[in-house]
Amino acid sequence: MKNIIASILLIVLLSILAIFPKTALHGALNGLLLWFHTVLPTLLPYMILTSLLMSYHNAHTAHGIPAELFALLGLICGYPMGAKLCADLVKRHQITLSMGTYLLPLCNLAGPAFISGYVIYSSLKAYDSKVLCLLCIYVPLLVYALLSILYIRPVLSSDCHALRSEAVSRPSLDQSIMDSFLAITKLGGYIILFSILSEFMILFLPQGCNLLCLCLSGALEITNGISFITDSTLNHSYQIVLSLTIVSFGGISCICQTNSMIKDSGLSIRYYCLSKCIIALLTGIMAYLLFCQHVQIDSVSCSTCIGSG
Repeated sequence: MKNIIASILLIVLLSILAIFPKTALHGALNGLLLWFHTVLPTLLPYMILTSLLMSYHNAHTAHGIPAELFALLGLICGYPMGAKLCADLVKRHQITLSMGTYLLPLCNLAGPAFISGYVIYSSLKAYDSKVLCLLCIYVPLLVYALLSILYIRPVLSSDCHALRSEAVSRPSLDQSIMDSFLAITKLGGYIILFSILSEFMILFLPQGCNLLCLCLSGALEITNGISFITDSTLNHSYQIVLSLTIVSFGGISCICQTNSMIKDSGLSIRYYCLSKCIIALLTGIMAYLLFCQHVQIDSVSCSTCIGSG
């Protein structure tokens, strides 16, 4: 039955693409350009260097560096490198499954280069509010980390015996580059796909649902979503709140990317989704308190919400 439903949905989607080729082309071009101009140059160097670093060192024993710190490199590299690092460490038995589950929503986050460069400076133009914006991203993450460790600590202390050292392959720059290009290409595919979905969502939603359109677009894919938000006439303070919230959540596109990275590792995508929703809620509340207490919401009219067939 599931296969039949999936087949019907795919046929419907293919039919929509054929009926509205201009909209599909516009979405694909937007996704491709965002990936090529923003995601590729931002993430690829981090991916290559991180992959090489993981090859050089057995993360559990090298120079006394805890393996958990290697997973936190995902905070620097951005989506979906945190998920990849956690999955690799769990598969190599360098951290336990419980520790990997705990770290996954914490280290799988948009990188500081993306947050500062694309979100704060390029999109929101929030030059004077950079510190506040960053606090809205990282303080809720820290709060959630402290609260969730209280829940998961008994499990962490009981399964440490499962750890063992496992040799890693000989470091190879060529292999690191190939692995990184594979990951970044897969990331580009998701961005393009969800960019097309965003275009059709804009096309089919009623014109009176512009705010809903912005929220759904951000929930689908954060890069395109933030672009739609900042192109709208939504009050700038609310643009900041909405943009920071969807950055913390990551979007369905990043959830799909994360799910592909943690495949066969035993890590739970359901726990990850629940955790990201809680972190995003905390970010939204904090951003609202900092930016919107004395601001009344304006009517939203988004030029990007006018679909073209």
